[in-house]
Amino acid sequence: SRARVKWGIPIPDDPSHVFYVWVDALSNYITALGYADDSPGFEKFWGEDAERMHVIGKEIIRFHCLYWPGMLIAAGLLPPSRVFAHGWMTKDGKKLSKSTGNIIDTKVLADQYGVDAVRYYFLRETSFGQDWDFSEAGLAQRFNSDLANDFGNLVSRSLTMIAKYCDGKIPARVDESADNRLATEGIFASYDALNFSAALTEIWASVSAANQWIVQTAPWNLAKDPARAADLNAFLYRLGERVRILALLASPVIPASAQKVLDMMGIPKDAEARRSVAYGLLPEGQPLGPIQPLFPTHRTQESASRERRNKPRLARRYRYHARRGGRNRHCEEPHRRGRYRHCEARVRWRGAEAILFRPPHRTRPRRHRSLRRP
Repeated sequence: SRARVKWGIPIPDDPSHVFYVWVDALSNYITALGYADDSPGFEKFWGEDAERMHVIGKEIIRFHCLYWPGMLIAAGLLPPSRVFAHGWMTKDGKKLSKSTGNIIDTKVLADQYGVDAVRYYFLRETSFGQDWDFSEAGLAQRFNSDLANDFGNLVSRSLTMIAKYCDGKIPARVDESADNRLATEGIFASYDALNFSAALTEIWASVSAANQWIVQTAPWNLAKDPARAADLNAFLYRLGERVRILALLASPVIPASAQKVLDMMGIPKDAEARRSVAYGLLPEGQPLGPIQPLFPTHRTQESASRERRNKPRLARRYRYHARRGGRNRHCEEPHRRGRYRHCEARVRWRGAEAILFRPPHRTRPRRHRSLRRP
């Protein structure tokens, strides 16, 4: 209550004080669930068997940990079973402020990187609950290294090899020893404790281990030996199961991307393999769905400036003609004439197509007849 506020509900014992906004705001937790009508929603989320948890900002701890429990106990209701207070966020070392323009436009970030990537960065970069500083450069780095290069690359390599070596179908099921299966207990414990950074760190350690497993096993060499076809199928099934389980473990943070992985694996919508992390649920013989890039690499300003710096160096090494939407001004198809007929390499620089002239038997190309000065 406050004495200086004139609007509110007067306290019967002391009319100079009034109840103000917090009484109405806090009571919404139960009135919105149908407390007055004894609705099933109230019993589901606020009953004796429910986990009555609040996630709040640390500046309003006093209202949620002192006043709100007192109000509930006075009404004969159960207080919250858990209150988690998160920290504050800054940007580039400065406090967020609309007046100074130092803000984080989450809609722009979601349009540029995707909702899953933004959520992953916010929960992975620091321990949930601590103060931390936001940086878009850090978001781009996490996107490219963790999501595109690690997880996205694992999914693409695994499903591409299954499609290539198993006729586009999940190979026959094989058992896996308990020692080699993914340990999920610690990940679930971290999720329950709202320690998202620890859970994601453990998941991505398994992602990196799976990528190394592919390199060490070298299934492309197994495919060359028909006598080792059984070993190749066993490896690909275990690898597919690992990808499925990792997608499910990461689904609380990247739900849309995880469902996209399961769709690419061809798992039916109502299958248990979409809900359980138990090993061996991947249906053998199931045709794969269309394989698509999961997280296309995001170009940062640093990579763009590096490309601009390298452009003159590449231009000095090879002679090229720039084509901007029409015919080359010297000749129609110079790469098909004379000594340049073996070279048809084309690249794109900042919207302009370039044809690289690289003679196969000469270290330094001669000037084309059509380009010689009179």
